[in-house]
Amino acid sequence: AVVFDNTEFRVVNSRTQQEAYVFAPATLSNIYYGFLAVNSRFNASGDGVAQLGRSLDVDANTNGQVVIRDSAINEGFNTVKPWGDAVISNRPFAGNTGSVDDSDEIQRNLNDTNYNRMWEYNNRGVGSKVVAEAKK
Repeated sequence: AVVFDNTEFRVVNSRTQQEAYVFAPATLSNIYYGFLAVNSRFNASGDGVAQLGRSLDVDANTNGQVVIRDSAINEGFNTVKPWGDAVISNRPFAGNTGSVDDSDEIQRNLNDTNYNRMWEYNNRGVGSKVVAEAKK
């Protein structure tokens, strides 16, 4: 596991408007901890084309893990699709938004290998946006 605390991440793609990524983890599926960025700043040049990350699926045993929380994300990031499809396998990104139980609590298994393990929590800034709600 790696923790980035109070770190500035910069994505510079000033010559092109192609996608660029901050993280590309290749975390083994049975490992419950990966990258954590907390109290950090994510700055990207360009017009909303940068993405926070994508999994590096080198084989069937990898499912990258990243959590970005309590951080500022600027307008250079893609709010519609903040996480990209996996490298190598081209597996589409699928977030686990969970489901609501009988007590109206959201339940989800954060290590469910049917989903990517890439999360945002309590972030701020134009590039930070909740893109899905839990299923009812």
